[in-house]
Amino acid sequence: MKLAIDDAITRMREVGDAPAMTSLAQRADEVDVDQLARLVEVLAYSGEVVGPISSSVVDIASTGGPGSLSTLLAPLFVRGLGGVISKIAVPGRPAGGLDSLASLPRYRTDVDVRSARHVLEACDYLHVAAGTTFCPLDAAFFTWRQANGAQAVPNLAIASLLAKKVAAGAGRVVLDVRVGTHGNFGHNLDEARLHAARFIAVARELGITAACILSDALAPAQPWVGRGEALVAVADVLTGADTGLLSSHATDCFLMATIAIGRDGEASTPPEIREVARAAHDRMLDAHGASGDSYWSRVEDLRRGAREQIRAEKAGRVHIDIQGVRSVLVEHQSSAHPLPGATFSDPCGLRFNVDAGGLVQEGDVIAEVRDDGSTGLAHQLEVHVSVTEPSTHGKDEGKSTLEVVRE
Repeated sequence: MKLAIDDAITRMREVGDAPAMTSLAQRADEVDVDQLARLVEVLAYSGEVVGPISSSVVDIASTGGPGSLSTLLAPLFVRGLGGVISKIAVPGRPAGGLDSLASLPRYRTDVDVRSARHVLEACDYLHVAAGTTFCPLDAAFFTWRQANGAQAVPNLAIASLLAKKVAAGAGRVVLDVRVGTHGNFGHNLDEARLHAARFIAVARELGITAACILSDALAPAQPWVGRGEALVAVADVLTGADTGLLSSHATDCFLMATIAIGRDGEASTPPEIREVARAAHDRMLDAHGASGDSYWSRVEDLRRGAREQIRAEKAGRVHIDIQGVRSVLVEHQSSAHPLPGATFSDPCGLRFNVDAGGLVQEGDVIAEVRDDGSTGLAHQLEVHVSVTEPSTHGKDEGKSTLEVVRE
């Protein structure tokens, strides 16, 4: 069986064909650390690399989870702390860091290696896409995995994530592992711990220092869900307007940043760090072809836009089916057109006014829905937002405790 896996990895290097992808997906649970490291290198060196792996270059990655801002906020905090960020990514659903930024007009995700190095030299923060220049084989394999039900295969997710870190030259990595039934690292904490340890072991083989932060993905990480909503949430944090669950999530992202650059134990995001992060954010947008001004203008437009309300039909605790919410948003995104000059569409999103598990009275506004296409989105979403009796399972939802897994 080991020879069959080795053969599939070799065929991926030579042609990247579908039979090799199928073979790896079918045998993924049997792939060992050495084989995973070889697969990472096949994927990473299928295109250009930004530079050699360096301990002075860091990245914050994520397994994905609706509402998580770790790939947007934590890199800004790294910059606020004086670190260098080099990030090659794939789009998330409904709102990854890359696609949220690229919903802004003129933000360039597909650049050549010379341009990527110029961006990194100009602002110490690169955030571009896998595909034409970087990790083309990984991008193709990721698309194949999405189409063939193999996205949530932990060993393949590990290889994909680390391939992009190698191509980006990141020598220190923190991975935000969102744990849930849809999770790429397992459905529960025990499975996630196992695969986090595997991620760290493979990273070590590649000369990368890694840590994983485990948290519960059964509820939104913070109240703003959607591409535009992620932009608004980042603006709230950068201006110190974050409260409640958003503030708590920002603190988590700051922890990830401190671990990434080896400064664990820093106090919760001091104001001066946010000021530096805000300036770094605008410089990064300028370097990628968008602009800080266009970002803040877009945020204000999103704040002023009309929103439909989802109200509580009775008193009790709020239960949010976050995967149902995700599916509805993704479907609407896939049928919408981007803004002129943008790469990704941004037709919809929502803001929760009540945390999962929170108490409400009849008539309270649970969520406000943005639906730029007037397609009755709120009605589709309210099916996935319910109110249960105060004594039911909803009381256990909401903010989860982080668990740090290291070497």
